[in-house]
Amino acid sequence: MSTAGYIALLVSALVTLLLRVLPILLMSRIRLGVTARNWLGFIPAAIMAAMVAAELILKPEWSSSGLSISAMAAAIATVCGLISRSLFVTVLAGVAAFMGLQYWLG
Repeated sequence: MSTAGYIALLVSALVTLLLRVLPILLMSRIRLGVTARNWLGFIPAAIMAAMVAAELILKPEWSSSGLSISAMAAAIATVCGLISRSLFVTVLAGVAAFMGLQYWLG
């Protein structure tokens, strides 16, 4: 790789690091109100919902009989999440359900 390539790689790494670290450093000095903290608490759930919805809509997995394996796995994960209230259990159940359904119905 040429010198220009190494410089571009270094600059990209520094920009990425700054974009990730700088907001954390700046926000750590600011005291947010209760309303703002409560509002920010919904962001992880909103991001997870957007990722799941995008996968279900844009890249669904179908069985040979026409059943949506993705939707069934999402339903199983939702039930497990409502019962356990644990993100780890929800993701584990969703992955296991998808793999199992894909094996049996695939």
